[in-house]
Amino acid sequence: MRQNFHTTIKFGAVAIVLTLVAGCENPHLMQLKDEFGWTEAKMVSDGWLKSRVIAQPPVYCYHTLADADCYSKPKHEHQDRRMAAPYEGVF
Repeated sequence: MRQNFHTTIKFGAVAIVLTLVAGCENPHLMQLKDEFGWTEAKMVSDGWLKSRVIAQPPVYCYHTLADADCYSKPKHEHQDRRMAAPYEGVF
């Protein structure tokens, strides 16, 4: 009897883990998203989720003859062309 209980517990734990792992690809959740337009932004605005801050890495942009050149690390040799304000263009 005790062995059956442990087997049931193990089976239940595996089922729960598989459900959680497969939750991202759940077709029922995708159907709700398609039917009702559920997105993270909508759920935050409705109060279902707390908003989260996604940190953006720094971007260093420099003036050129055409559009700005942007890099993830500063180019010390081009400090005289560095843009003071954040670049609003398309990366």
